[in-house]
Amino acid sequence: MASRWDGDDRGQGIGDAAQLALTSARADDTHAYVLDFEWRGAISSVGSARAAAFSLIGCFAEAVTYVRQRWLPSDDDSGAMKLQFQVRTGELAPEARFEPHGHVVLINVAGLARSSV
Repeated sequence: MASRWDGDDRGQGIGDAAQLALTSARADDTHAYVLDFEWRGAISSVGSARAAAFSLIGCFAEAVTYVRQRWLPSDDDSGAMKLQFQVRTGELAPEARFEPHGHVVLINVAGLARSSV
């Protein structure tokens, strides 16, 4: 079996997501969890980035999840744009398995061409 990363003892399952490279993770002043990624996939299409983002979202999504996709100016002064996925997830009463609650996660993806589909 070829290991995919240090400590991999299964050799199967979800890959290492090398095309979506994490550059930073932090909580912002609104208490949202912000994940910044640089797209490194062979095809820099919005559809490929969306599929990767939704795969990531599926790892933490709760019973109620809303995702909004939009383009925003990059945090640097380059004039580049980033693709942002605004995620709200949580549990609502009366179906909540836990106390009703919610979370906000912002997933920023840099390195995509805005005109790509």
